[in-house]
Amino acid sequence: MTRSEINQRLYYYLFLALAFAIPLYDRLVVLIISLLFLNWLAEGRFRVRFRRAFSERKRLWMLSFSALYLVYCAGLAYSHNLAYGLFDLEVKLSLLVFPLIFSTLDYSLFNEKRITTFFHSYLLGCVVITLILLIHALQNYFQSNSMVEFYYDKLSAYQHPSYFSMNLNFGIALIIILLIRHWNEMPNWIRTFLICLIPYFFIIIILLSSKAGIISLLMILIISLSSLIIYKKEYMIGLLFFFMIPFSFLGAYYMFPTSFYRLAVAKDYVSGNIPLDVTSDDGTNERILVWRSSVEIFKEHPVFGVGTGDVKDLLMKKYEENHITAAVNKRLNAHNQYFQTLLSLGLLGLLILVFLLLFPMIDAVMRKDLLYFLFLMIVVVNFTGESMLERQAGVVFYSFFNAFLFFVRQDNALSSRKSLSPKN
Repeated sequence: MTRSEINQRLYYYLFLALAFAIPLYDRLVVLIISLLFLNWLAEGRFRVRFRRAFSERKRLWMLSFSALYLVYCAGLAYSHNLAYGLFDLEVKLSLLVFPLIFSTLDYSLFNEKRITTFFHSYLLGCVVITLILLIHALQNYFQSNSMVEFYYDKLSAYQHPSYFSMNLNFGIALIIILLIRHWNEMPNWIRTFLICLIPYFFIIIILLSSKAGIISLLMILIISLSSLIIYKKEYMIGLLFFFMIPFSFLGAYYMFPTSFYRLAVAKDYVSGNIPLDVTSDDGTNERILVWRSSVEIFKEHPVFGVGTGDVKDLLMKKYEENHITAAVNKRLNAHNQYFQTLLSLGLLGLLILVFLLLFPMIDAVMRKDLLYFLFLMIVVVNFTGESMLERQAGVVFYSFFNAFLFFVRQDNALSSRKSLSPKN
């Protein structure tokens, strides 16, 4: 076996391991990414690989995904708090690493079978972590005798519920695409298992009570079924499931009222039915107050922002000025990635972030790549309620799958003539 073949095998197995680990454990993810980068360095032939990267339009677009990280590096130049700035760049390093790796990879690394295996590995990771968390919640329930152990952050013991919901929503999107693309050639037991995973993940997402998670879930189901009707011409199946969506959410509302209570409270805060309180730790209340503070900071530093290293310090200062004690105590970020980038890097940074979301989204629509489009929609929704790129879990999820799905994208993925009806 040649050195190049060894490198290619290592890439494939490390990608499989990373897909499995992303829903599970942050430290394991960091270790696998480090091994991937070491393998990339060990592969050598940098002149050949970069010549290839700069000679193909697709690879150049992949490489351009690192532009946001480079602007964050530039933002360090006018920061006073260099220690925090360097820490922030370390957290965001995946924004540079994955575009660099994928733009220089050999396309032959992933064929259709390997891509499917990769997706199965991710789904397996989602199943494993949900079972672990349910067992953990059950153990706590026997001690506390309280159903609260099965909701929100009590259930999501190892990561924030919004990030966990994001992983499961992407898992549902993956299942839908796998069923659409491989219905006929899929073994019956795998098909049945994947179909059963959809309501299973659905229930876990509802229990996690993440507002962005529930909104993303509804969006995924509507867009997927609409695409099924439009592109696959499966009118009866599509309409049947389409009408099941409101009944599913209505059933979830009556079975798990605690989860939907958070949505009702959020609606009341947004509509003004509940007055804002600077001492309250309600998530929606905090977000609105934090966003108002973010707007105030932006007005003071509109062009270049406050710098990569100083954004946290200026947010804390503004919270103190506005007496938002809960935000100060929790040292909250902007809780919105668009605001977070705007504060750090100004309008230029925000425009780059929006472009890096908008261009792939348009490209996915043009190519009828439903999976990539759903992934980007999940990211757009979660960017609205969380500063996803301020946490390792969010950075890796976005940067890895964004580069991977762009790398393996397919033309007209939904325009195939394959029917969803079982073989005769």
